[in-house]
Amino acid sequence: MLVQWHPGEETEGFAINITPDFFFNNLPETHPLYSHFQSGIDEVLPAFMSQRNLPVTPRMISTLFEILNCTYSGYHKSLFVKAKVIELLALQFEQYEQLPVPDIASAPKQEDIEKMHLARQILIDNIETPLSLKDLAHQIGTNEFNLKKYFKEVFGTTVFGYLHETRMEKSREQLCQDGNKIAEIAQRMGYKHATHFTAAFKKYYGYLPNKIRIVLINLFQITEYLIELGTELIESGGVVEMI
Repeated sequence: MLVQWHPGEETEGFAINITPDFFFNNLPETHPLYSHFQSGIDEVLPAFMSQRNLPVTPRMISTLFEILNCTYSGYHKSLFVKAKVIELLALQFEQYEQLPVPDIASAPKQEDIEKMHLARQILIDNIETPLSLKDLAHQIGTNEFNLKKYFKEVFGTTVFGYLHETRMEKSREQLCQDGNKIAEIAQRMGYKHATHFTAAFKKYYGYLPNKIRIVLINLFQITEYLIELGTELIESGGVVEMI
């Protein structure tokens, strides 16, 4: 594996190693990747999902974050990590199926890639009042066809798909911050009505926005209790072990 980055650039790597049995148990035998990877194993040769790296999507980043910040221990942690790895596999397989990797001859040029990164930044900067595809394409110096084509090739999702994922990720981050109201977050994310935001959030994550607040309050109360318990034990000469 070859990894390159510019001097001074912040880089973070995260590797997940899985056994062949785990991989094949979570992939139908009829899937094209099944026979592809099985042939690689039989011939003792490396097999690749694509000729170039597929992009790490916001949902993948969110799942990786949950693995890195797992609070479970013992077999609970093992089950949690296993479930999240399967989730990552599902996202990767879905990405492979929906985005056939183009031939090298039709791959976007460096200039096109730079325009797509600029388009992504404009989306993020104008998340409250997103631009139309026509206006976005005009700002980066291309047309709608190339914008839709190359954006999906570079980021693995459509322009509005990426916008939606970014809205959901940012809204979840803001929900975890004290003092932010759901209605205010909805407005900042470009939703005219909080009910529309709530419905979109539930469809994306599977739970309502206020559930995050409830969990945070419970965690805060548990943390306070553990601190008080530890203080009492220390003052009484006891020993407390906190994990």
